[in-house]
Amino acid sequence: MKKSGKVWGETVQIVANSSLELHRIEVHPDTCCSIHQHAYKWNGFYCEKGRIMIRTKMDYGNGNELWDETILEAGEYTEVKPGHDHQFVAVGHEMAVVFEVYFANFQHDDIRRKSVGGLVQEKQKQLTPKQLERLRSGLDPFNDQVEVCVHCDQQNNGIDGAPCCADWDGNTTMRDRFFSEIDIKEIDES
Repeated sequence: MKKSGKVWGETVQIVANSSLELHRIEVHPDTCCSIHQHAYKWNGFYCEKGRIMIRTKMDYGNGNELWDETILEAGEYTEVKPGHDHQFVAVGHEMAVVFEVYFANFQHDDIRRKSVGGLVQEKQKQLTPKQLERLRSGLDPFNDQVEVCVHCDQQNNGIDGAPCCADWDGNTTMRDRFFSEIDIKEIDES
């Protein structure tokens, strides 16, 4: 951990890598950091103790600018987008303790599946004839219940809350979700 004294208090770097930085900062009463911005990093603030104001310059592109002032108390969080001038200011008569995080804007839906989860091959071979029939029809072999799809709101015949339509992850069907064609052929041949 890297500790640095500042005019306004101190910062302790807990972790820093190519996609995330986490600091614990202590801000003395009635002090503030410089007005600054980050070209690419988001800046998040989580208040652990005391009160801190996060000032963010908002530019609406029509010549109108204003400073948004968000006061955080213990347990509250806010973020500043890259490219926005901002500043933190301790509010009140006690030291503010804040966790400051810098991060990149990740795409939360960036997963690209290379295979499908399901039963290991040994268990697939133990399916009953009824379960095999349901599987070949594209249904959940283990559930006779009719559920509602979270993607298209249609009945999905047994996959609890899972999407039933071909577009549920962009290109696979329900049957593909549980077993690949190769697995079905292996079951048929056994």
